[in-house]
Amino acid sequence: MKYFVLLLSVVAMLKGEEEQPGGVSAEKKLKITDILPTGNCDIKVEDKDLVTFEAWGYNSDGRRFDSGLYESKIGSGDLIKGIDEGIRGLCSGDQRSLKIHSDWAYGDKGLGNRVSAGATIIYDIKVYTIDKDHTAERKGLKINEFLKTKDTNTVDDCVMKVKGGDTIKWHYSGKLTDGTVFDTGDFTAVIDNREVIQGVNEAMKGLCVGGKRFMLMHHSYGYGSRGTGNIPPFANLIFDVHLYSIDRPGYGMETLDTKLRKASVTKENPIKTTDIIPTGDCKVQAREEDQVTWFYHAYLLNGVMFDHGQEDAKLGSTNVKPIGLNKALAGLCTGDERSVTLHPDLAFGTFGLSGKVPINSTVIYDIKVVDIQRTLTAEEANSTHGIDLNTGLKPNQKVKIEILESAENCTLKTQDGDTITWDYQGGFLDGTEFHKGEFTAALGKGQIIVGVDRGMRDMCVGERRKLTVHSDWGYGDEGRPGTIPPRATLVFNNILKNIERPNEEPEVDVTKSEL
Repeated sequence: MKYFVLLLSVVAMLKGEEEQPGGVSAEKKLKITDILPTGNCDIKVEDKDLVTFEAWGYNSDGRRFDSGLYESKIGSGDLIKGIDEGIRGLCSGDQRSLKIHSDWAYGDKGLGNRVSAGATIIYDIKVYTIDKDHTAERKGLKINEFLKTKDTNTVDDCVMKVKGGDTIKWHYSGKLTDGTVFDTGDFTAVIDNREVIQGVNEAMKGLCVGGKRFMLMHHSYGYGSRGTGNIPPFANLIFDVHLYSIDRPGYGMETLDTKLRKASVTKENPIKTTDIIPTGDCKVQAREEDQVTWFYHAYLLNGVMFDHGQEDAKLGSTNVKPIGLNKALAGLCTGDERSVTLHPDLAFGTFGLSGKVPINSTVIYDIKVVDIQRTLTAEEANSTHGIDLNTGLKPNQKVKIEILESAENCTLKTQDGDTITWDYQGGFLDGTEFHKGEFTAALGKGQIIVGVDRGMRDMCVGERRKLTVHSDWGYGDEGRPGTIPPRATLVFNNILKNIERPNEEPEVDVTKSEL
């Protein structure tokens, strides 16, 4: 048939040459040539019909600028006027050659580099189907339309959309416009890297993981005039695709699996905790204001571990990072383990974590509590119930802080990470002194016993404190041979001399030099 319509166009051009140049004029916009009889049927193309037809477009010098299978509603403006008028009256299977004046073609603007401005053109057409249901919607391509897409499944909380440079994986089903399936399977390609036909490359852009899309493409966006395998030449193609994953260099990866896991948390329910074995079976459960130490392993939803280590912070404070761990740690006992999924709002939000966590990422933390240092409430602090008459410590209290002398004009208080210097006098409950002198250490770095480390927090230069330290936060069950007996409660009289904080001028006490 394709060779036949080409013959039609050649005959039409020759006939035009016998008459006037081009065969059309400003007065005569359209010349129709039927080599074979047409219109011999009961169902002919009329206004408002939805018609499927094959069209081959030529410039007057015989150069082809268009070919394809199209669908248009007559009289709707889908078609240039020359075809809209010239196709009327044809039956299914009829063929016709149309010579069209530029006024009824592409006018003074032309059609890019395909048709010159003011050019007379020729279209050879063949009608395939005529739908008289005037409410029917167009499903095929119209002339000069190369790609048509429709999302058949959209997803919420779309973090990544396909763009150039992404490596993506998707499932597809490919068929011809007559419904013949030519292939189905999974495919992986880098977008904009010429690894997939142009129509699929362009139509995949903007799709989210889990999204499904229908795509109809012109043969020039598929396998063109040659076809391939069981795809014939000049075949328009249909693909139904389901996006499985996006891998973006320097940003991260999202898969269907991570999408499902991410769906377990939302803005309304931003945290999900999973305990493999029971937790919270103890007298001292972590609560706000407690100083908690925990081990952690942190993962992206694709299973990539982006961080691990040990942290120590006051529960309920902004020092707990990410902030969602405040809630996740609450209620746990020393030794308890928990897996925590955090919505971006409770993790690293719209900024992410440079080089580690992409923006708007849900993350997973596997945590294990190592230690809980109880901070007494005001009621507990004022209560005398259960006080050890020998040590003066309350149940579960590991350090008792008494401020013996406050500092004047305090502008800087000690915190985790500070390097501090202080004078000290260490003794036992009976008043026996075991050591005294000056000491320098960084808080929170394990350089001093826990009781002193905790007891020197929020302290000003020049301030004097008495610390009574339980053996658990001192030298424990073993003590320090030759100096500290096992399970000894210790008493320290300390005065802070200096605070050094990174990027800040050190604060030094210049008024006091000894205890």
